[in-house]
Amino acid sequence: MWTSIWALRLPLLERDRDGFVPHSYEQLALTYRGTGEDGEARTVLLAAQRGHRRTLPWPARLWGHVQDVTVGYGFRPARAVTWLLTLLLRGAVTTGLRS
Repeated sequence: MWTSIWALRLPLLERDRDGFVPHSYEQLALTYRGTGEDGEARTVLLAAQRGHRRTLPWPARLWGHVQDVTVGYGFRPARAVTWLLTLLLRGAVTTGLRS
């Protein structure tokens, strides 16, 4: 039940008349953490980072996209492992072809 609730609440936060309000995201994440739903809390905090990114100038937005894709702003560390393994495999294949 909890996993579908964040999907309903995030659009409400994104439609806030005041624009991006980080406190709202932090409160929702705190509520999830308090109930032991750490994955949902990370999802909300990731959405907060994406919302904040929309308020930044274009160079910072570009860097934000890089962080989002590579490590999910630190909220998706498994992505970093995936990138590391991909680069290791590519290096091993490239080195093997040169030998």
